[in-house]
Amino acid sequence: MKTIKRLKWIVLILAIVIPSLLMAQDQGPTVLGGSSRTGTAGAQFLQIGVSARAAGMGETFVAFVDDASGAYYNPGVLVLIPQRQALFNHTIDQTGFRHARLGMSVTNFGPDLNFGDKSSVGFKSQSFPMPITFRFGAVVDVMHGETNKLWLAGQLLQPNDNLCSESFGLEYSYRDLIFLRGGWKIDEENEGPDKDGFAETLSLGAGLNLAVSGFTGKFDFSWSQMSYLDDLARFSILVGF
Repeated sequence: MKTIKRLKWIVLILAIVIPSLLMAQDQGPTVLGGSSRTGTAGAQFLQIGVSARAAGMGETFVAFVDDASGAYYNPGVLVLIPQRQALFNHTIDQTGFRHARLGMSVTNFGPDLNFGDKSSVGFKSQSFPMPITFRFGAVVDVMHGETNKLWLAGQLLQPNDNLCSESFGLEYSYRDLIFLRGGWKIDEENEGPDKDGFAETLSLGAGLNLAVSGFTGKFDFSWSQMSYLDDLARFSILVGF
């Protein structure tokens, strides 16, 4: 009996340790205090859960699952199901309210920049972090017809080297051909004693869509008000083929 108990403990320990060792091999660069392999695998849709019940528990389901969704979370439990089951799952995106959409991104995520070393440029090497920026935003349609559309958007921006800022924007389109835009940026850094900074505040813009012989083109123009610097004008052209 003691031998059987020892074997059970050995099997349990190996079941925990071996997967950990396998996952620890060939790790990528260390990020935020831990190893990361983000972006190194394909078919990411396979990680989307298939059960509302599991999603309601934060996907902590591998040991708790006892139904047909075990085919995804833990196939071993399928032999314990006493009868046939069929599972149907439907995931609803945007939020279902006025074509609303939510978006989130982290950009410029990577290792520190190193500007040379003493042997190559004659001064001591110095590293600087990348300008990592987190954005979270939402957009809803105020008007959504075949001819006229009006979108309202809001965004929170948090860089790693500055205070957060909020911005709001509007876009009106006529037959998806002519566009008029406006925006306002609230910069937290300019809300203190020195309220006049270099950040953009008011912005206006316009756009035009064209399609000729299978080619599509988009021409956009914007004007941004600045506090001390001269106001900025931007032009952009997008060609599709």
